[in-house]
Amino acid sequence: VSTAPAASTNRTSRPTGTGARTSSTSTPLLPANHAAHHAARVERLQQNSPCIQHLVDNLTDEQASFQVKNFVLNKTLCQNVSDTPLLGQVKKFSDGEFKTITGANGIMRSAIPLFRKEETRRPSTARKPQSKPVELVCRYGCKAEGCKKQLWLGRVDGAILVYEKVDENGMVIGHDKHCHDKFPLEVSNRHKDDLDSGKDTRTDEYSLSIRQREYILNEVCDGNQILGNWRTIARALIADKNVRCTTEQEAKPAAFAERIRRFCKYDNKESAMYLHGERLCGDMSAQVLKDVLDTLKEEGSYEGEDESMKSFMNTDHFELLTSQLHVLNTDYGTSSSGGMSDFTFCHFEYSDAKEVAEKAVTMYEDGVVQLETDFVKGFVDGDSFQFGHVGFSDMDHRYWPLGMIVAKSENSDAASRMIARAVSLFKSVGGNCKVVLEDGSVALNCGVNIVDAQLRAEEEEAAKEVDNDAVANFLASAFFRRSR
Repeated sequence: VSTAPAASTNRTSRPTGTGARTSSTSTPLLPANHAAHHAARVERLQQNSPCIQHLVDNLTDEQASFQVKNFVLNKTLCQNVSDTPLLGQVKKFSDGEFKTITGANGIMRSAIPLFRKEETRRPSTARKPQSKPVELVCRYGCKAEGCKKQLWLGRVDGAILVYEKVDENGMVIGHDKHCHDKFPLEVSNRHKDDLDSGKDTRTDEYSLSIRQREYILNEVCDGNQILGNWRTIARALIADKNVRCTTEQEAKPAAFAERIRRFCKYDNKESAMYLHGERLCGDMSAQVLKDVLDTLKEEGSYEGEDESMKSFMNTDHFELLTSQLHVLNTDYGTSSSGGMSDFTFCHFEYSDAKEVAEKAVTMYEDGVVQLETDFVKGFVDGDSFQFGHVGFSDMDHRYWPLGMIVAKSENSDAASRMIARAVSLFKSVGGNCKVVLEDGSVALNCGVNIVDAQLRAEEEEAAKEVDNDAVANFLASAFFRRSR
């Protein structure tokens, strides 16, 4: 991995502050099969896009001779891009560029699997950056504290160029294996002090090292493990003699698996985007997603023959979905193709929504509850869907969501669906919702008005039925008295 002289990787003593399994032999930074995976990835990219190598090998003289201080061009990491913004406009990475960099087969996957953005100063358009043959966009560094591996990413028309940092001797700086093997409690005393004072509850003896995180990403992205099989991944980590594990991780695999789950589920920022954006969603066909939604809607077991669906059903992720969520309604897959062409919404709620609503009714005087609702967007990069939610706050000002809806836009139909469901939910347990707290957007205002009109129509219909019953009772009584 590293072309620079590296210090010895022999580890014969146990580090201070945490019990860790040690090894007396040097180990590669990435799994042994990573080189083969990388070679296969490069070959696959060249087959799919024959122009990549041609473009990189045929850079103009100005582009090829472009110098970046303390960095050198690595042509093997450069990749072709179809939607390059106009050079010299100081634009951020486009969607196509960002996927090329952080995707499952992207640049960062093989160069710096877990990365962070370094402070980058870019010229303004007033300084005419378009006059330079290469536009430098962003600098990335390794997340391992103390590791000096860095990349400068530059933009040319049709490609991303990658420059690696070099030392004073002109040698490319590789990853520091010792820094990758360190656990959070070993990095600095700050983590230990925060843990002792109770300030940091996320850092403990089960916290993952950078090397463990890279192992997890490679196992999942290469298809050796399925995202959601947390305990299987934990057992594989413990069994691998090339990866250090703390004695606490080895002693309690269940707690170790929980920490792996938290990493895969919540630490999905730029450094792990390729895991969440490609592996979990990219491999799931439209039919499998429809089967998942139908299963959550009907509260029954899957009776089909699709192997991908059966494989997903065996994961902890699917078990979590079925135990906590219930799909109320969706129009996904109602077209003849069964795809997303006509998809407009997916409405679902928590399985215990009725029980939570019942407790809210008993908590507030006269059972009157104020609803709260809003839409948010952008859970992951490139996400174009709107996520609506509705719920209430308790006496301690903690928010309790009851129902959610995913829609292509923030619209009145989606808003009225989830608000009407919440109102009917409280009515079913003897409560009442007279006020809805929202931010004043047009969609939410229209949604509230639609629900209000529906409720008024229901009240008027109920009043008519009462009047009709009263008239019928009066006529029946009059007829009875006359017949007597």
